Amino acid sequence: MVLIMRWIKEPLVHFMLLGVLIFVVYQWRQPELESSPIVVTTDTVEQLANQYRKTWLQEPSKALLEQAVNNHVATQLYAEQAFAMDMHKDDSVVARRMRMKMELLEGLFVAEPTRDDVEEYFKENLNSYIQNRKMSFEHRYFNSPRQSQEWQDMLQQLARGVTVTSDPSMYQDEYNEIQVSRLARGFGSAFVAFLSDQPLGEWAGPFRSPSGWHIVRLNRLEDPIPPKLDTIFDQVAEDTLRAKREAAKRDALEKLLANHSITIEWPTQYQPSTEMSHE
Repeated sequence: MVLIMRWIKEPLVHFMLLGVLIFVVYQWRQPELESSPIVVTTDTVEQLANQYRKTWLQEPSKALLEQAVNNHVATQLYAEQAFAMDMHKDDSVVARRMRMKMELLEGLFVAEPTRDDVEEYFKENLNSYIQNRKMSFEHRYFNSPRQSQEWQDMLQQLARGVTVTSDPSMYQDEYNEIQVSRLARGFGSAFVAFLSDQPLGEWAGPFRSPSGWHIVRLNRLEDPIPPKLDTIFDQVAEDTLRAKREAAKRDALEKLLANHSITIEWPTQYQPSTEMSHE
C-alpha cells in the first residue's frame, strides 16, 4: 500500500498513464502491423564503429561492436512499432526516444509484486542484502623489521599484559566493530585474511603490510547475518518490481525479434565469434 500511494503521487506516473491511454487508443484504431525485414548493412556497422572511435579514441573490440549492433537493431524495432502509432510526430530524437517510451509502456503493465514474489526474490538475492561483517582487533605497528628474538619478546610481553608501544603512525592501536571492507582499504586484503585466520584473544605476528609490520590480536569477528525480510520489505519489494520490469522489457524485445526477419551484413573484420544475444 505504501508503494502504491508513493506511485500515485509521482508526476512520472501521470505521464506514463497518459502514454498507456494513447497506446490503447492507437492499438484500437490501427490495423495489425505487418513486420518488415530489418537489414543492418556494412555501411551501418562501419558508422557504429566510427562512432565508437570518435567517442573513445580507440578501435572497438568485436564484443563491443556486436553490442552496438544489437542496440541498433533493438532501436529500429521499437522505432518501427512507434512510428506505426504516430508517436514519432514532433519528436526531435526519434528512434531512441520512441524506444524509451515503448519500454516505459511495457513496464507499466507489470503487476505489483506479491508477498510470495518478494520472498522468492529475497531468497534468490540474499547475498545482496547481507551487510558487511565487522571485526574488532588490536595491533602494534612498526615501520621497520625487528630481529626474530625481538618479535618473540614483544609477543610474550603483550601476552602477559606488558605495554608495547607502536612506532608513530596514522593507525590506532585498537579498532572496534570496523567493517571488513573498510579495513581492507586501510591495511590491505592480505592483512584482513591474516587477521581473520588468527584465534581469538591471542597475539600473533609479525605480519608485513604495504605500510609496515604488525603484531595483531583478533578480539571479535562477526559472522555475516542476513537481515529479516520484514525489516527491509519495502526495499526488497522495490527491487523485485524493478527486476520484473526488466524481465518484461526483455520479453517484449524477444517478441519483436521473433516477428521480424533481421539480417546483419557484417564486414569481414567484424564477423562475430558467437551468436548475438540482442540485449
